[in-house]
Amino acid sequence: MLPGNAPFPLNIVALHSTKSAKEGAQTTICDGVVLFANMSKELQKA
Repeated sequence: MLPGNAPFPLNIVALHSTKSAKEGAQTTICDGVVLFANMSKELQKA
C-alpha cells in the first residue's frame, strides 16, 4: 500500500494539473500493474 492516510489500498491514482498544455495535451491511461511488471527488478526495488 502507498504511504498516506487511505484506509484501504488504492486502485486508481489520478493526477490533476491546473495549467493545460498549449498543444499536445492528452489523457494517458496506464495499467500500473503491467507497468510495474515490465520494470527492471532494480527499478522495482527503488
